[in-house]
Amino acid sequence: MSREHHGADETGFERAYDAWCPLNRTGKTYRSYQRYIKQNNPGNPASGVTSMTSSTHRKVSRKMHARGLHPAAPWPLTLVVTWFGLGLVPRAPGTFGSLGALPFAVLISWAGGPWALVGAAVVVFLIGWWASEVYVNHIRQKDPGHVVIDEVAGQWLTLAVAPLDPVAYALGFVFFRIFDIFKPWPVRWADRRMGGGLGIMVDDVLAAGYAALALWAVVTVVPIV
Repeated sequence: MSREHHGADETGFERAYDAWCPLNRTGKTYRSYQRYIKQNNPGNPASGVTSMTSSTHRKVSRKMHARGLHPAAPWPLTLVVTWFGLGLVPRAPGTFGSLGALPFAVLISWAGGPWALVGAAVVVFLIGWWASEVYVNHIRQKDPGHVVIDEVAGQWLTLAVAPLDPVAYALGFVFFRIFDIFKPWPVRWADRRMGGGLGIMVDDVLAAGYAALALWAVVTVVPIV
């Protein structure tokens, strides 16, 4: 391939990228970018659709990282850390992750009681620790908001002290979201100081401790069921 074509290739990719990027939110992938340029520049060699040089790949990747975007992670891993895609919603992904944990909590608690929910939370914590570690190393971000498997573990731990009752579960959801958002000590310390998959998971478990204590106090004093 000629040097002139290399230059046209880079220019085309940069132009396509600049048109695509304003349409994005954090969490879009390099693979999505490739789909975009194929849809909007069909059959145009200057657009870079037919090929991409390694220097162009590095240049576009740097631009993507500078704007908070990341390369595509394997989809099974993404499904795990985003809790079946709920973390990919554009706003309040943590809240949606907690909501997505509720139906599973009801089923687990109904089938095995509160200790089954504690056991399930421990399993999700261990899976989330591993999956989040692999995922953040892949996308090179410290604690991406769309990783919400930590919310699932924290929400289940919170609900383990509650009776299987809609009001109690609603209170557990609210309490967990409050403590997860405002992060009293040592939740905020863990969020800021601990890194990797363990850091992602631990702060939500600590928030769950506060939320479970508050929920236990309410259901003990107020006869919900």
